Amino acid sequence: LQVYRDVSKAVYASALAAFACFLYALCASSNLFVCIFVRLGAFCALQGALTRLGTVVFKLPSKWLAASLSHLLPKMEEVLPQETNCDAIPWPHEPSRLPEAWRQAAAAEKTKRPYFLNHVRGATRYQQAFLRVCAAISSVLTVILLCAIDGREIAAVGLRLDAASLPDLVLGLGLGFAQITALFLCEVGLGWVSVLGSFEVFAPGESFFLNFLIDIVFHLAVAVNEELPLRGWLLLNVAGAFSSQLSTPPRLSFFIAVAMQTGLFAMAHANSPGASRVGLVNISVGGIAAALFLLLSNSLLLPMAWHFAWNLTMGNVYGLSTSGIPISATVVSVAPHPQKAHLHGGTFGPEQSPLAPAVYVAGIAAIGLFYSRRIGSVDEFLSSVDQFVNGATAPVIM
Repeated sequence: LQVYRDVSKAVYASALAAFACFLYALCASSNLFVCIFVRLGAFCALQGALTRLGTVVFKLPSKWLAASLSHLLPKMEEVLPQETNCDAIPWPHEPSRLPEAWRQAAAAEKTKRPYFLNHVRGATRYQQAFLRVCAAISSVLTVILLCAIDGREIAAVGLRLDAASLPDLVLGLGLGFAQITALFLCEVGLGWVSVLGSFEVFAPGESFFLNFLIDIVFHLAVAVNEELPLRGWLLLNVAGAFSSQLSTPPRLSFFIAVAMQTGLFAMAHANSPGASRVGLVNISVGGIAAALFLLLSNSLLLPMAWHFAWNLTMGNVYGLSTSGIPISATVVSVAPHPQKAHLHGGTFGPEQSPLAPAVYVAGIAAIGLFYSRRIGSVDEFLSSVDQFVNGATAPVIM
């Protein structure tokens, strides 16, 4: 019965993918502005179909790998991938390490999780990583297929894997790590979080290094799955559509595209645990920052690497909540203050903190300074915007 269900899912996903490609190709040669929204719908349908197909195709290899790691990832059959916190295991493991004032504040809150963090077993993170990897693979395949239909190379969306892009990769990793390190030090110095220990796994007996590796895979997949569709395909195509089909000035077309991808980026986080309006506004600033990183570097590797380093450093190096994403292992174990959620961001994490916008803006300034020789004056920067949009409307490669 399960095999029948899997085959049915694969057939349905394949049919949906084929229809999405057909619909996209049908609108590719049209000059009607509404077709950009049809193409966007086809993009989302194709990505969803390929993700579903991927979960079927990679299901058996994933189970085989899980079975081989069962001694390191117990209770694999009991956990659910949508789980955000495991209440069965008490945390902190050593409450005595917390300041007395914090324990009193936690007791006064009378909640199950006064320290806001989401913790799960390594097996849960394994399943979540599997789903994210499927989504990331589907994003890559979707962009490759649609670029082929448009007659473009994938480099048109800024994704170039060559030696010239290596500095962008290193810069993105370094910037993300530096920003979160500065944010972490501020929160500790201001008394918003307390350091408890180091190299902690949530479920006693699990492997720190395996759990940490799983989270590396998870956050790599997140970076690809969010940056390639939003800052890659969407930004390019929306800017090009406004410029070529509505004769909107290139600079305005670019900023409209930035606003659209930023809105979708924020909406994708709207259902994250602990999200509020403040958090979504801050996330929007992060979306604008990533778009500017792409523009300034002319490489999607920079925002991808930055996004990956930002998430991994926040969640698994410094133990802070990252958009409510649960963790199973962290290099530095911390506890946010029970009565200062409005400062440290609560369950959603530092991205909901009043410090977040300043950290994002500082990152934009740092990248702008790094590429200042390439960009030069403000006029030259605006010219680079024109070049980006003109590239989006350039004739496709046949």
